[in-house]
Formats: sequence, structure tokens, C-alpha cells
Amino acid sequence: MKGFDELDKKLKRLENNAKQMDGTREVSLVELFPSNFMSEYTSFADIQEFFDFVDIDLENEELGDSEVLQTAIRERTQFSSWQEMLEQATVTYVEKQLLKGM
Repeated sequence: MKGFDELDKKLKRLENNAKQMDGTREVSLVELFPSNFMSEYTSFADIQEFFDFVDIDLENEELGDSEVLQTAIRERTQFSSWQEMLEQATVTYVEKQLLKGM
């Protein structure tokens, strides 16, 4: 029965992690685009290096509307748009949060 006990613990951990994610929350770009994500999908070490490269003021610009950003994404990442990159980062973030501690 040890295998079932382990499975039960993992399912309870998964349920707890899902409860912690319930609701709306803000996630910083650094959290959403950690270094391992940027290294895997882009030619940049981290999200700050990427935004420095595209020279975008995060305080004052709507990211999805920037043609410079869109061009940099197409040329220097595995994505075709900011939206696609954001969606993959979100999926990766949620998976990591759900599986935390497992």
C-alpha cells in the first residue's frame, strides 16, 4: 500500500497547490520569464537583457503594440509574437506552481 500512500500525498499536494493559485494574482515579468525559460526559448539570459536589447520602457509602453518588440521576438526567440511568448510563459509558470513540492 506504500505506492498508494505516495500517490495520495502527491494528489493532496497538487490539490493544495491548485487552491493556492485560485483567484486573480499579479505575477512580475521576472517571475513569468525566469532565466531557464529565457535560455530555453530565446537568445537572452534573462528578461531584463531582452528588454534592454529592444530598448522598451516597461513603465510607459503597451508591449503588444511595439513593432520593435514583435520583430525582436520573431528574430531572437522561438516565438512568432509577444502573445505567443506570453502564453507559453504562462503555461510554464502554472505548471511549475502546480507541481511545486512534488
